[in-house]
Amino acid sequence: MTREGYDAFCASLPHATHVVQWGDASVWKIGGKVFAIGGWSDDREFAVSFKCSEMSFAILKDLPGVRPASTPARSATMTSSNMCGKVTQ
Repeated sequence: MTREGYDAFCASLPHATHVVQWGDASVWKIGGKVFAIGGWSDDREFAVSFKCSEMSFAILKDLPGVRPASTPARSATMTSSNMCGKVTQ
């Protein structure tokens, strides 16, 4: 997934708003609460961190290119640099 594809997908979600913060991270929120952060990593590949349900977390954590995010979030958060073909609109 590219940054442009990520931003287009997030922009298509109802009530989603976008800000660039924490350097050059593309941060998406609904109701002022963050649900996805893209481009925050120094890696060459574009990576995304996103909130998900506990059930989704249990399924996604075993997929290639997806791992638990290194954040002390209260809810399940995943990081992926390999979402191409896995996210559909």
